[in-house]
Amino acid sequence: MNNANVASLLRRYAAILALEGANRFKVKAYRRAAETLEAAPQNVEDLAARGELQLLPGIGKAIGAQIYEVVATGTLPQLERAILKLPSAQLELADKPALDPKQVSRIYKKLQIGSLQELEKRLHSGELGRVLGPRTEFHVRRGLDERPRILLWAAEKIVPRIEDRLKHIRGVAHIARIGSLRRKQDTIGDLNYLVTGGTARRSLSDSDNRSMDKLHRSIATKELSGCRSALTCTWFGCPHKIGTLNC
Repeated sequence: MNNANVASLLRRYAAILALEGANRFKVKAYRRAAETLEAAPQNVEDLAARGELQLLPGIGKAIGAQIYEVVATGTLPQLERAILKLPSAQLELADKPALDPKQVSRIYKKLQIGSLQELEKRLHSGELGRVLGPRTEFHVRRGLDERPRILLWAAEKIVPRIEDRLKHIRGVAHIARIGSLRRKQDTIGDLNYLVTGGTARRSLSDSDNRSMDKLHRSIATKELSGCRSALTCTWFGCPHKIGTLNC
């Protein structure tokens, strides 16, 4: 049983707790414990064998005891019991923790649907946006997004170099973080920046721009090893999308 396996069980349990309407602090505690295990350089089995799980930040006595049980048995009994109680329509939401279960329930009722497959169809057909508005459409689109994401702490390792390169691109006067990076969400999908300046759009659109090439080379992929995803960095020249750098 490795760190990723244990973290996956904890995160799934957190999602089910959210579906059940559990205390939000309890839900957050399980999510934080999952993130801590993913970030820990030590193997969870070694930590458990030495009785050192509770030395990790965010892992207290109760969650620590559950992790010991997962390491010993390969299962999380609380999760297994919770799965048996949930109807299938709710259970599939446990794999989409970015979706707000209460909001999805309201969407299901309004559109008279009962599954994620149907929800995705209504999203792509445009019906969801027409009936419930752009904000709801954005929430669902983001929650169903299958693109890989990266933990905030891992993204922050390379953000300073990205911002330094952006500031030195010809014509850029100011940059500002937007999206999940600015809000410091637990996981990041895109690194989004608002970029302004008299010639910023032309500079960022220039495929031969040496600063963009240097920026790409400055991101060492080895720094992303062990993370759950790579990064997509998107620049905006106000108000138009300029382009995407995959790193």
